[in-house]
Amino acid sequence: MPLELYPIILIVAVIIFYILGKHSTPVKEVIKTVEITKAQEINIYQDEPEQSYLLRCQNFIVSFLNDMNAPYLAAPDDSYYQMNGFGENEYNNQLNIEPLFGGGSKYIAFDTRISSGILPNDKLPQLSELINRVNSELLHSGLSLNYENRTINYKIIYKVGDHEIVPDYFWFNLTAVNAAVTFIPFINRVLINGEEPVLVALDYLSR
Repeated sequence: MPLELYPIILIVAVIIFYILGKHSTPVKEVIKTVEITKAQEINIYQDEPEQSYLLRCQNFIVSFLNDMNAPYLAAPDDSYYQMNGFGENEYNNQLNIEPLFGGGSKYIAFDTRISSGILPNDKLPQLSELINRVNSELLHSGLSLNYENRTINYKIIYKVGDHEIVPDYFWFNLTAVNAAVTFIPFINRVLINGEEPVLVALDYLSR
């Protein structure tokens, strides 16, 4: 073979090896990574207008009381509801349910008056002491003495906020305000029997 053909043959061999090598090398598949972001849950009650909140409260309360088969009275504008005590409540006191919206806060107030008639002025200090002693030990310190009307009331607040109204929470608060009448005999021990508030409070808390 002529010497001058060697460079040409060498170049051709390199080209052939390159072509064969390219075909024999497996092609790596490029996997594209896609970043998946979890969709944020939408809170339909956030920035809820007052009227929308009050309307959903009204719908819930009416439905709940109807399911209880509990007679109730509604204000002409459905701003609050009234019903009589139920279950073992023998005092037939009136329970009030009022959805409220104030300063962006959304809650439902449950309250009742547990004293009968107007309290005498000379018994207000003793009754106030009794209430303060009991409230300091209760989880829900809802007892209060209204000096203007001279009545004892019980009030508890269900903070709804930007959430659904939970039937179990609503029921818990309703039964709590209904059970407030158990305080009446202890009121009478101070009011009628003239017993010491501190001793009466201890008896109530140790039930």
